[in-house]
Amino acid sequence: MRTEPDPTGDYTDAPSIAVLIALMDQLGAAKASVVGNSMGGRIAWTFAAEHPERVDRLVLISPDGFASPGFEYGVKPDVPATVKALRYVLPKPLVKMSLAPTLLLWGEENRMIPFRNAANFRKAIPGAKLVPLPGVGHLPQEDAPQWSLDVVREFLR
Repeated sequence: MRTEPDPTGDYTDAPSIAVLIALMDQLGAAKASVVGNSMGGRIAWTFAAEHPERVDRLVLISPDGFASPGFEYGVKPDVPATVKALRYVLPKPLVKMSLAPTLLLWGEENRMIPFRNAANFRKAIPGAKLVPLPGVGHLPQEDAPQWSLDVVREFLR
């Protein structure tokens, strides 16, 4: 979410999530559809895990979040203990109601975050809809703008 270097040197997801919460609060948006690409996808996913009540729908475009093959592939990112505990504390219908529908949009020719990483996200987010884009790389919004826009629009309807 930042274009200039962070003056505090904090490059964790926390500052970006705080900015997103502040923006939503300032706009009076209790809930929103959240879309993120690459590192922004990881931030969107983390935001949804930490604040599911604020997310209507989640669109992850070639998201970061799992190590690529050769770099501890398949290792899940840390999920806060409070999020893990929710399944034991809240009634199941309430948990299911708070989970946002999720779209995974992924270019099959992605060399930065390989398409095969999508399998980890499908395991971590049951019910997520995966739309592979043959012939498309890491930035579907640039490689196939109309195609990827059509997929996202349809999902958000």
